[in-house]
Amino acid sequence: MSGWEKSALTLAVFLPAAGAVVIALMPKGTDRLVRLLGILFSGAALLVGIIMLFGFDYGAHTPSGSPRSIRTTTSASTASASRCSS
Repeated sequence: MSGWEKSALTLAVFLPAAGAVVIALMPKGTDRLVRLLGILFSGAALLVGIIMLFGFDYGAHTPSGSPRSIRTTTSASTASASRCSS
């Protein structure tokens, strides 16, 4: 797994938050700069989301710890336990 795959979701979540902090710290009277920064931070978060969309693996298999495999395992163990108790 590459560094991008590990940090893409973190970037997508915290980039707008970092932008909000930067904008909150701007002095009064800089309306145009505040708008520009808002557009830049929002656009960067949108770009990260689009890149994540194209990098998403839709054919990935379900992990072994998923609820589907747990249900299958549980039902098999329940069936064997009921056979033993009869």
